[in-house]
Order: sequence, then structure tokens, then C-alpha cells
Amino acid sequence: MSISFQLDSIASVNRFYKQQRQSSRIKKLDCAYTLRRADNIVAALYLQKKSQGWFLRSIFVAPSERGSGLAERLIREALLTINGQLCYCFPLAYLDKLYTRSGFIAADISEARDSVRDQFRRVARHQNIIYKVNVRGSCICVN
Repeated sequence: MSISFQLDSIASVNRFYKQQRQSSRIKKLDCAYTLRRADNIVAALYLQKKSQGWFLRSIFVAPSERGSGLAERLIREALLTINGQLCYCFPLAYLDKLYTRSGFIAADISEARDSVRDQFRRVARHQNIIYKVNVRGSCICVN
């Protein structure tokens, strides 16, 4: 059965995250994207609009679907929707290769805007993350 990409409802994606025991919750102004097989969400992420671009958040692939390239496909397709605008993310360090394959490059957090640096510092206190950015409709990560 084929898998389709779509801009999805926030309620559907929040339900998916909850079913998968993920703490992420999408807010009203965020853009939620999914890959679906029939009526079932198999992968989801969301983009938050920020003054400095887009912030890619909370990609999650159902455990039964992992290892099949769905995360990379979902990231790439979501990035196409922002028409080349800047996108950044703070992936866990062990996911660096996934984000690199998806078009992100490592960037220096000291060169980011103050709001991005502050956001990065808050998250980095709790996790081993990196910062990445994509300037061609994809994302960049920063170390």
C-alpha cells in the first residue's frame, strides 16, 4: 500500500504523538505534516514559524516503520512546503546523519540570532543536541 504525504490536522497529529507515548504537542499556529498509509499516520513532524525562519520539531516514525527511509522522506517533503525559506532544528546528536542526508548542514550556534541561541541553550541543558540549518528549503543544524 502506498504512503502519502500531507499537511494534516493538529488534532490528528497530537493523537498520533499521544498513542506513540510522545510528549510533543502541536499548537494552533504550527504546521503538522504526516506520512500516511491508508488512514493511518506512520510518521509525523511539525514546523513552527519563527521570526528568523522555520523550526523543525518532533519528527516521529512509528516503530514498525523505522529503517525504511520515512523520516528522511517526511523531512524533505515538509521542507518543500516552505519554498526555500530558512529552517533550523536541534536534532539529537545520534540523528546527525539523518538530518545531513535530508539537506541540513551543521552551523555555528554563536552565529545564530539571539532568540535561536537562547532556545538552543534551554534545550541543550537537557539533551546532547546539535544545531543545523537549511538555507535552500532544507534545514541547518548547529554544533
